[in-house]
Amino acid sequence: KVLNPEKNDLKEIVYDLTGGRGLDSVIDCTGSENAIKSGLDILKVRGKFIFVGVCTELTINTYDQIISKEIEMSGSRNFNENELEEIIEFTRKNSKINDIITHRFKFSKAKEAFEIADQRNGIKIILVSQ
Repeated sequence: KVLNPEKNDLKEIVYDLTGGRGLDSVIDCTGSENAIKSGLDILKVRGKFIFVGVCTELTINTYDQIISKEIEMSGSRNFNENELEEIIEFTRKNSKINDIITHRFKFSKAKEAFEIADQRNGIKIILVSQ
């Protein structure tokens, strides 16, 4: 299920979909403080939060959002070569993943794509060869 946190109440929907349990894991690729806080809120007890996006400033309530739920947290800079095939297959099987792509740029427009990403004006910005 793809949800837009600006249009949907993530916590309400996730808890409804999971019978009040929450998600097993959340992977944040945005680096957005609000997205991280929302992700922590929708994790189940003993859930796992993985940081991929870079957030340089984050203020959270460590007791309510981490300690009381016994959250496991880890960070990852990128994937390794062995995981590439699995990522491609996951993307092929999950057509809803396209719903989070907000911008597509030809390689010749890469500079513009990176400027939009730096300004945080997109959710997922991709470069395409066509």
